[in-house]
Amino acid sequence: MSKKAELPIAAPLYATYQCQIPGTAITTPNPSIRNYYYNRVTKLTCTRRFLREGFTSPELNVLDSGWVVNPHIERLSYNMRYLGSFVRRLIRDLIDEGYYIYFNGVDDYYVKGKSWYHERHFEHDGMICGYDEERKTYSIYSYDSKWICRRFETPVSAFARGMNAALENGCDGMLYGVRAGSDEVAFSPKRALRGIREYLDSDMKSQPFDGKEYFAEGIVVQTYMRRYLDMLLDGSIPYERKDRRIFRLIWEHKNVMHDRIGMIEAALGMEGKYAEKYALLAAQAEKMRMIYASYSKRRRDDLLAELICGLEKLENDERRILSRFAAAAERKIEV
Repeated sequence: MSKKAELPIAAPLYATYQCQIPGTAITTPNPSIRNYYYNRVTKLTCTRRFLREGFTSPELNVLDSGWVVNPHIERLSYNMRYLGSFVRRLIRDLIDEGYYIYFNGVDDYYVKGKSWYHERHFEHDGMICGYDEERKTYSIYSYDSKWICRRFETPVSAFARGMNAALENGCDGMLYGVRAGSDEVAFSPKRALRGIREYLDSDMKSQPFDGKEYFAEGIVVQTYMRRYLDMLLDGSIPYERKDRRIFRLIWEHKNVMHDRIGMIEAALGMEGKYAEKYALLAAQAEKMRMIYASYSKRRRDDLLAELICGLEKLENDERRILSRFAAAAERKIEV
C-alpha cells in the first residue's frame, strides 16, 4: 500500500464546467484520446429557456464535451450512500490502480479550497487525483476558492464532511473511477471536416428564437449569446443573476477549433494559412473573455455594448473563414 500517490494532469481542452475536465485532463497515459474531441466535438449549444421562461443562464455548452460521453474513458461507479467508512480505502485503492476519482454531490461549503468553501452550501463536482496518508489529504483538481481551475490539497476529513452533509440533505452523490482507455484514437481530417460543416449548418432561419426545439446548436448559438447580452443590458436578466462562464466557453471553443484547423492542414499538406487566420479569432475571443470578466466584477453597460458588437463580428468572421477553409480542405480530400 502506498502512503502517497499523485496522478498526472494534462491541460484540459475544455474546463468551463467540471464535467468537461476529466475528458482530456486524465489523458497523459494515452494522449490520442484527445483526438476524439478534435474529430467529433464541434458544436456550440444553448437552451432557449432564458428567452421565455425567466431562466437566467443560456446554459451554453459544447455538444458531447462532457467526460461521460467519451467512449474511450474507462469508468467504475459507486453510490456514496452505500460506501460508509470504506470510502477512504476505495479512493486510495482506485488511485493506486491509476483511476482518477470524479465525484458529484459533495457540499463545497465544507471542502477546504473548493469554490464555495465557507460561503454557501452547494452540492458540487470535482476530481481527486492524489492522496497523502501522512498529511491526511487529498489532491483535488477543480475550481478553487478564487475560481481558478488548478490542483490543490484538502483534508480527508473536510471531504468526508462535505460528502456526509450532502447525504444528510438527501443528495445521493456518486464516485466514479475514471482513467484513459487503451484504444489508439486516430485523428481523422475527414471526420473533423464533417464536424465543421455540421457546426456551420445553422442560422436564424433554421433556428429562430421562437423555435420549438429545446436546444439551439451550431455557429448561430453566438447570435443567441448576443441576445443574452441584450437582456443583461436592458435588465430583463438581472446583473446579479448573470452567467459568468459564457465567454470562457466561447474562448475554449475557438482554441480547440484553431488546433483542429491546424491538424487538418498538416494532415492534408495545406499551407497553414487558415489556422493563422483563425488564430486572430481565438485572440479576439480571449480579449472578450477578459472584458466580460471585468464586467462580472463591476457592472459597466458600455462593456456589454462592446461585447455585443464584438460577438457579431466574431460570428461573421468565423463563418467566412471556416466556410472557405472547409471548401479548400474538401478539394484536397477529393484529389
